Parts: sequence; C-alpha cells; structure tokens
Amino acid sequence: MKRLGGKRPSAGSAALVISIMALVASLAGTGIAQDAVKSVLNKKEKKQTRKIAKSEVNKLAPGLSVANAGKVGNREILYASVNGAGGLIGGTAGTTSSREGVGIYNVVFPRALAGCALVGSPQSASQILLDDADTAPGDATLGVLTFGPAGALQDGRFDVIAYC
Repeated sequence: MKRLGGKRPSAGSAALVISIMALVASLAGTGIAQDAVKSVLNKKEKKQTRKIAKSEVNKLAPGLSVANAGKVGNREILYASVNGAGGLIGGTAGTTSSREGVGIYNVVFPRALAGCALVGSPQSASQILLDDADTAPGDATLGVLTFGPAGALQDGRFDVIAYC
C-alpha cells in the first residue's frame, strides 16, 4: 500500500465503524418491522383499522377532504404565485396574471375580491403593495406593485392570498 507522507492511510476510526454498523442495523430493523406489521394484520383487521382512523379524523376535522381543500369553514382561500415576468407559477384554478409594466402586475382571481382580506409576500422584490383601491363590487382583479431596495418600481416574484 502506498504511504502518504510516510504514514499508512487509516482504515477509519472506531467511531466511524460503529456508526456504519448502527446505520446498517437500523435499516435492517425498519425492514423487519415493516414486514412484521404487514403479516400481523389480516385483511379484515386492516379494513377495520382504516375505518376507525377515518372516523377519528372526521371527529377532529369534520368536512375535511381534498374537494374542499381551498376552503376554511364557509370561507374560500385564493392564491397566486407570480414570477417577475408576470407569469403565473401556481395558483387557484382559474387564476391568471400579467405584467403591465416595470413592477406593475395584475392578478385576476376566479371570483370577486370584495370583502376579501388580502395578503402579499415579496419573494425576489424588497417590497410589494397590493392595490385594491379601485376594486369595484364584482371585480376579481388585484393590482400588485413590486419595489426594489431603493424604493423604485422593480420587477420581482411575489405571492398573494385572498381570504374571502
């Protein structure tokens, strides 16, 4: 074996060897435990366990489902994530966005924003301003202005949420 600087390379410390052995044992134990759980419950017991779990979830959070994931009680949550070019990265179905000029954006939600609480969060811009001053009843458009560190309009990524 080639020597480096006159010393023989180390095969590893005792701590390293013990930690590798512990990792291997823990991974093997996980596999064994998973197989044990699979074999302990028969089909009827698994079905009964799922039924009990579903019942408990329904008690703690009635009405919880994927179908109403965008709702809190009788309120609706609309959201949009917009990039600096005005493109919609993600958002509530039916939402659109556009860039009208440097740092000036419009986000159009699938419902009117009258009576909604609006929250905005800058991602790459220093600050944002939600401009809903001209929101008329039935208007679903939210104006958004993004600013750089010096306070001048600047393109930037942002997220907005409307809690209606």
